Amino acid sequence: MNGEEEKEHSSNSPIDEYLDDDFLDNPPFEVGDDFDKIIGEMENILVEDEFMQLQMQLLEKHWHHFEDKEENKLIYTDIFYEYTSALENYIEKELIQRIPGFELEEFLDTVQAKRLDLDGDVFELLYTLSDFMSFKELFVDFAKEKRNGCPDLSDILQVERIPEKS
Repeated sequence: MNGEEEKEHSSNSPIDEYLDDDFLDNPPFEVGDDFDKIIGEMENILVEDEFMQLQMQLLEKHWHHFEDKEENKLIYTDIFYEYTSALENYIEKELIQRIPGFELEEFLDTVQAKRLDLDGDVFELLYTLSDFMSFKELFVDFAKEKRNGCPDLSDILQVERIPEKS
């Protein structure tokens, strides 16, 4: 690298440094057998009653604060930390018991690095733990359900009037 390239490279943001090319090419976990085993165990955890009750308790406790608006209330941050802490601790405790040597931080780093390649319910839940907007969307959708008494399907349903026959 010449001096100009070094200056340009060194002005990267902390996020750029965190997700540098080496990290993206060599994540802590390889997406393969170990990763698949972790995902399989996580799928099992996410459908167990205890986990679902924990998540539902948090949704029920805080849904009334959430509105479908651009601006975020200050309380959202506190709820986000409570939600992520409770769910991460539960998932981590369960995975450590099921998979010897499991490290949640390394796993989450890998998920974040491979985010564009990963799809499914497990990853959607994981994104609510690391991505504020995914978290907010979950709570806003739940709040809409609670307020309306049913799921909000307005973004996938279209109602049209059927023309009368003459």
